[in-house]
Amino acid sequence: MRRDPILALLRLRGFATREAQRLLGLRIQAEAAAAAEAASRDGAPAREEAGGG
Repeated sequence: MRRDPILALLRLRGFATREAQRLLGLRIQAEAAAAAEAASRDGAPAREEAGGG
């Protein structure tokens, strides 16, 4: 895999870490929404763990 010099520079400056944390947060939210939807389809009441955001 070829290294991207711009990504390397961003990583050095800490931007890549913040972006990775943001994307991880979005993925967690998406997984929680999918789990709630699956539970509601199965007839189980969906639980709201955290408020919107």
